[in-house]
Amino acid sequence: MNSIFLLSHFHKDFIFNEKCDWIIPACSGDSILVNDSRYLNICADGILDDYKKYYSKQTLFQYYRALGAEASVLWLLKNIDRLNNKYFGFSSYRRYLYFFEDSNAEKILVNTNKDIVDSLTSDSAKENAEKILENYDIVLCRERTVEDNLSIENQYLRYQLRELWDLFKTAIVELYPKYANKIHWFGTTQKCSFESPIIAKKEIFKELASEYFAILEYVWQNCSDNYPDKSSKYIDCREEYPWRYPGFLGERFFPFFAYANDLNKKEVPLVLLQ
Repeated sequence: MNSIFLLSHFHKDFIFNEKCDWIIPACSGDSILVNDSRYLNICADGILDDYKKYYSKQTLFQYYRALGAEASVLWLLKNIDRLNNKYFGFSSYRRYLYFFEDSNAEKILVNTNKDIVDSLTSDSAKENAEKILENYDIVLCRERTVEDNLSIENQYLRYQLRELWDLFKTAIVELYPKYANKIHWFGTTQKCSFESPIIAKKEIFKELASEYFAILEYVWQNCSDNYPDKSSKYIDCREEYPWRYPGFLGERFFPFFAYANDLNKKEVPLVLLQ
């Protein structure tokens, strides 16, 4: 059995290493890939439909599309107790954590080819990841300076809807008062581990995912529009697809969780396949 279980979330067909046994290609109800046996269908039997009630006016396709790669986080949360792996993580289909020689790079852009993918998912990469995880609580992609030296909060508000951000911060403090004296991080920090790929020790990943979905549920319960869609009405924000906010909030909550819980974290470069 592998010590690492990482879901890589796909919404369309893309090259991956079919022989890799520690990074699992997954898909949900926003993709025709659910009919492709090479991918783990994480929405089978309605296992992820708990929160569909907050998208009652939307189709299942739209619900899963809104969850995006965070659908894989939800699947892991629901299945983690029955899985015996030591470390859990998730990513999206073009993003990988770089587990080779130590590099000061923040983000590595590479042209996609089979050799690159096979290297990033090789046994050597897994062994290097395991060595890191023996000494760290969580692995994140390397922090990057926010554009124009904005704070994490101001960068989010430059593009996204304020109502959702305000509810997100309110939820963090109301549901988890232990974070009340840490919430300033969003407004004072100018670096962030954007784009979300993570691997963490089992209990840490479980706690992170549980808190994240509790916070999302608070947002869903209290916001005026759970699926802000520019194709159907005017929405005053610069983001083209504002319904993707579960992922945008997640990529800011995950590094906040590491900071607020004083986790021993390791940052590695993010590889983005072109």
